[in-house]
Amino acid sequence: MTYCAKCYLWQSVGEEFLPDRIASKFGNCHKHIETELSVLQPLLLIAFEETVVDLLKIHYQIDGFSGTPCLCQVSIDGKIYPLLALPQAISQEEIADLSFKLSNLANEVKTILSQQREMLETKPRTVRFSQ
Repeated sequence: MTYCAKCYLWQSVGEEFLPDRIASKFGNCHKHIETELSVLQPLLLIAFEETVVDLLKIHYQIDGFSGTPCLCQVSIDGKIYPLLALPQAISQEEIADLSFKLSNLANEVKTILSQQREMLETKPRTVRFSQ
């Protein structure tokens, strides 16, 4: 799990986040996400809430987005990732509706997650110093 704005603390007014400040922070921080993705090589990205998709659209190309929930694609740093965009479901009715809609995407998601990841060669985690 990662966050769109990583390098600054969130600033809020009451319970509401300021959308213009979030976009500004994301503009300063989106390269951190590119670095994480290049290391982790995820098979699937999941965006919670349409606001996150809107932030991604500022810096990256998103194809096939038709509102939440949907399975679309985002191009980040020259690589195309499947993107599962999910709405915020709070009430029992919204959760039930989301479950039904996700069941229609289940086979596609399983196919994506069954693929082999292209991991970079691992580097040593320890360094030995000697005289």
